[in-house]
Amino acid sequence: MLAPSREVRNKCWQARDMYYACLDINHLWLDGLEQPKSKEECLDIDPSQYDRLPAIQNNAEKRVGKAEAKKLRACAELRKQFEAQCLPSWTQHFSMLRVKDLQVDYLKRSIEEEDRKRQQGDSDFWEKVKQPK
Repeated sequence: MLAPSREVRNKCWQARDMYYACLDINHLWLDGLEQPKSKEECLDIDPSQYDRLPAIQNNAEKRVGKAEAKKLRACAELRKQFEAQCLPSWTQHFSMLRVKDLQVDYLKRSIEEEDRKRQQGDSDFWEKVKQPK
């Protein structure tokens, strides 16, 4: 099998970038997969299960109303273009990388927020200790 030409790769990357821009605007990780609300929910997302995501997404849509389901599918057309322009192995690879990168960013922000809260708590404690009785 021949490697895709530069033109084919560029079309794939453009389709990917448009799809991911839509996901970012709509605060989605992948089409039908919203941002997690907790660390546990974040860690439960397994990007290697990309093939199973449509089933996971359909189950999630059953739990929400029509408006929320429509929001989850805001980028469906761009996803179809992305999948049409890229090899299936590329779409899987790019999607896995996106979810992994977003998981790392989410967990870093969570840890930083916890540290800020802890440091603020420590500061409050020492301010109380310093105050004369």
